Amino acid sequence: MSQLDPKYLVQICEVAQSSARAVGSRIKSEVDKPSAFQIMQKESDELVTEVDIWAEAQIRSQIQAAFPEHRIIGEESASEISASTGSSLEQLVESGFAWIIDPIDGTNNFAKAIPHVSISIGVLKDGKRVAGVVYDPIRDEMFSAIVGQGARLNGEKIAVSTQPILSKSVVATGFPYDHVAKWGRYKPAYEAIFMAVRDIRRFGSAALDQCWVACGRFDAFFEYSLRSWDVAAGSLIVEEAGGRSGHISRALESEFSVFADSFLFANPQLFSELHELGFNAQNSASK
Repeated sequence: MSQLDPKYLVQICEVAQSSARAVGSRIKSEVDKPSAFQIMQKESDELVTEVDIWAEAQIRSQIQAAFPEHRIIGEESASEISASTGSSLEQLVESGFAWIIDPIDGTNNFAKAIPHVSISIGVLKDGKRVAGVVYDPIRDEMFSAIVGQGARLNGEKIAVSTQPILSKSVVATGFPYDHVAKWGRYKPAYEAIFMAVRDIRRFGSAALDQCWVACGRFDAFFEYSLRSWDVAAGSLIVEEAGGRSGHISRALESEFSVFADSFLFANPQLFSELHELGFNAQNSASK
């Protein structure tokens, strides 16, 4: 990755925040007073609403106006982009700037008017994460990070928790859409971690779960089968807040990838112990 201009990254982060706020007002209003917006189902059994599609288009428009040369990949358009280019998403972000967008993270919550959703916008340069924004329109909380510049919540620096004892930790998780078909693979790690921590939370927005690790509300978060748009922003925010990012199904020393099939985020004191629990449980069960 070539040397980056810090001022340029600040500009990128400002555009990401502005575009997230622009769609956040409608998203909040739909949660507060649900209208008859259309709800559809994807082939993967995931839900998508017309507001997801609208929000992605609005964010895309603002990014294109500011950075017409940058590539934009949104959750609702990713399959079409991959098919039209004949390249995987991982290949598409290998060179230049690429924005990875989740217009509504927590669509199940949104469709049920549950007030816990977010907008996630991550930016990569030559395949490396350089900026991330996650906006909670319900609480008006803007999480952001620029590589090498720390993580912030509404402009104030944040840091992960300092809880060193696993049995006293509060950990967040989520359940993937394919949990019924693949529960045999997921169950060992979930069970091992559940038995080791003080308590578990499952709120339904992976991007916010990561940000809540970053600001110390959670001590850790783990989940299988997340996609790049779920973690492109939040993972950088965790790391810039002093936390660690990794993968349950890969060795501890493996390089972090937003295209992996399992994720773990935690403060430095708990990360290795949590990874060992999940990794060993999964691998022992598969033998």
